[in-house]
Amino acid sequence: MILADINPLYSIAGVLVGLLVGVTGVGGGSLMTPLLVLAFGFPPATAVGTDLLYASATKSVGTVVHGAGGTVDWKVVRRMALLQGLAGRASPLLVNLAHAALKAAIGRNILRKTDRQAACHQKGELPLPYRDVPGAGRPAPGGRCQNFTRTCTPPVRSSGRPTSSAE
Repeated sequence: MILADINPLYSIAGVLVGLLVGVTGVGGGSLMTPLLVLAFGFPPATAVGTDLLYASATKSVGTVVHGAGGTVDWKVVRRMALLQGLAGRASPLLVNLAHAALKAAIGRNILRKTDRQAACHQKGELPLPYRDVPGAGRPAPGGRCQNFTRTCTPPVRSSGRPTSSAE
């Protein structure tokens, strides 16, 4: 790459983000990635990928330097790695269990509602939410009530056409 191809605004933005990181302690990616997208027009995937590549390089070097300097408690690192691995394995299981419980609860509520509606219609009554609705009709003998739409259909003849009350 030729030095003339480098946009000096990138360097200025890098210096400013570096200063803000040094002053505030905020991670550089949370500042630089939006800057790359919003100010310089980089695609989001490119900005995130660039940030991840840079972060992995600097963290790898930091690990080597601090590890060689004796400032890393490797027992704590091992415990954190073990717990992170366990959490990584347990998370999908917990999410699947929660999803199954939610589906079971929704299914149970639907069945309860359907059972209550069927019991009301067998007695010739509308379920409670529909009793006070003006114009809400009762199903014709042999007809069926459409759940969730509040409409009742007359019984159907063998020809496939609805029967009328005059017949």
